[in-house]
Amino acid sequence: MLRTVLNKHNEIEEYGDDNDRRCLTSLIDALRAVTHADANSIPATQGAEPPQTDLASLIADPARFGSLSQVLSALTHAAFNVRDLWSSDTWRVIDDLEALQEGLQGLSVFGGHRLRQRLDDLVTSLIALSGQTTESMTHEHGWTLLDTGRRLERALGLCDLLRTAVVPVHEELLDHLVLEAVLSSQESLMIHRWRYRTAPHKLTALDLLLLDESNPRGLVYQLKSIDQHLTTLPDAKNNRLEPVQRIALGAYTRVRLTESTVLVEPKAGRLEALESLLLATHVDLQQFSAALAERYFSHVQAPRQLGTTSLGIDP
Repeated sequence: MLRTVLNKHNEIEEYGDDNDRRCLTSLIDALRAVTHADANSIPATQGAEPPQTDLASLIADPARFGSLSQVLSALTHAAFNVRDLWSSDTWRVIDDLEALQEGLQGLSVFGGHRLRQRLDDLVTSLIALSGQTTESMTHEHGWTLLDTGRRLERALGLCDLLRTAVVPVHEELLDHLVLEAVLSSQESLMIHRWRYRTAPHKLTALDLLLLDESNPRGLVYQLKSIDQHLTTLPDAKNNRLEPVQRIALGAYTRVRLTESTVLVEPKAGRLEALESLLLATHVDLQQFSAALAERYFSHVQAPRQLGTTSLGIDP
């Protein structure tokens, strides 16, 4: 999303189009929603020029929750805590990420192409880290939980992005610009062009980003992957579903049964059916996260009696 915002700003600098400015405002709103930046950091409406100081903070401030620098710091800290499990090649990637984080300091948000190049390098390193964990780790319970977390975060981010950028109804040209930016940020623009041979529309974009099980960036793909991962975890072979499985299956089923044409019916200037679906899915995913943590990451067990009572009766 940061790269998408920077690209849109460059287009405004070059062409000065008012629709691009309005699109940039929508993208900034979406950026705030996806990063969960505090409400006063990036104003929802800022006229022709975006708030450069706040965007700079969102990129480079390690003390700001949700900033790129803070996320990278948390990643490298977590990697250091399990440093004995990483291969030398994985450590090279982690070192690159740490160096890129330090290199973000002092860069101008909209000055030249240095920041864009740094963000491109960062994406390349993150892809390399993802590839290393997928291809070099044994696919046991640890990897399953790692990939479940990745799918969970992507699904939550996509819900926030679509609810902020796609639910509001605009005129056709602005809708086209926003949808194109959203698809680009999700690495799905080229897929859309190849599959539909047309400019982005909400029906085709939602079909690709929500309901396509073959699109690894789509919402239903994340939910299906989570549901499949849960079947391989301990205690998943029982005849009854665990609470964490029920939540995941419910979210997946709800999205899977959705008819895309219903989602694009406008009402009072918004796509209310889409908004309801995204909000319900977001709530399910938050509940799933809490249930997963309680089931597999909590070390507190229910008390149980270790011996017989004074009457000699087994508990």
